[in-house]
Amino acid sequence: HYLITSEKAKFFLQFNATDSATTVTKIQAGKEILQLADSLEPGLSLHRESILIHLGTCLQILVGNEMMRIYSGADDDDETLSDQEIFAAFRDANICFKQALASAVLEEALDGSKKTATGKIRESLSMLEDMKRDFDNMDANA
Repeated sequence: HYLITSEKAKFFLQFNATDSATTVTKIQAGKEILQLADSLEPGLSLHRESILIHLGTCLQILVGNEMMRIYSGADDDDETLSDQEIFAAFRDANICFKQALASAVLEEALDGSKKTATGKIRESLSMLEDMKRDFDNMDANA
């Protein structure tokens, strides 16, 4: 079990440009790792915060890929997510970033060392809100 989890973690934590299908697989692996972390180390921890940030970023990349696909008019049915799946990815990314922010804020309050982390998480949340607004506008114009 440890080796399988270790390989999933390595795959999940790799940052490379991928297609939507690979990103979805990474997201599934990340959710499994987060579920395991919740069992082994529940609560607001640095490890869980790291997983949440990475998972939120993967979801944000997936949404960005799908928005570019829609914007460019590419109609590859094999990799197309429905609007409902895209909205779910927005929601999940938002949850990930907000939970990570709660953890980072707690650490910042304890020792003041997480100001950069909280700023970057807030930046990710802001970018996600902008993407959501753009997606809503794309959807309304379609």
